[in-house]
Amino acid sequence: EGDVSGIIKHFKKVFGEDNWKHLEQYLAFCIRYPGVKTRWIPLIVSVEGVGKGLLIGFLTGTVVGSIVALLYAPKTGKELRNEIRERSDDFREDAENYLEQAKDKANALINDGKKKSEKLIAETKTKVDNLIQEAEKILSEAKDKTGVAVESGKSKLGDEKEKIKTAIKAGVDTYKAEKTDTRKDS
Repeated sequence: EGDVSGIIKHFKKVFGEDNWKHLEQYLAFCIRYPGVKTRWIPLIVSVEGVGKGLLIGFLTGTVVGSIVALLYAPKTGKELRNEIRERSDDFREDAENYLEQAKDKANALINDGKKKSEKLIAETKTKVDNLIQEAEKILSEAKDKTGVAVESGKSKLGDEKEKIKTAIKAGVDTYKAEKTDTRKDS
């Protein structure tokens, strides 16, 4: 009489231990403070066609049945109120613990994200610096090679210029010499 452990066992199996704790806390709040709005409500989400409506109806019926069973249990009103109050206090304590764990996990995720982004930024900066150094090295080598090629070209051009000057002078001298020889012969 008044034993709802079978129903609770079923809900733990259906929702899982942690999810059931949250649902149980919500139900305890609703029983302890009827008509008071809560800051959160349970939301059952699944893929379409799974029968959430049926599950919610079953859950609501079970909750109402559990409340009725508690109210009609062979306990005095004072005992019942004490049991409800104790359970509500336990649920509140569990909720506070859950919130603290959630905050810790959120902070850990944020810190992990910061560390990863800082590492990524450092790696990117290193890669960019390496690329810049490599580009500067290639540019320097190209300048050096161009300078050598220009100097080599100037030197060859100077040599060729001298050869052409010498050849032109020799041609002019030969022309003059032949012209002089031709005048002497005539």
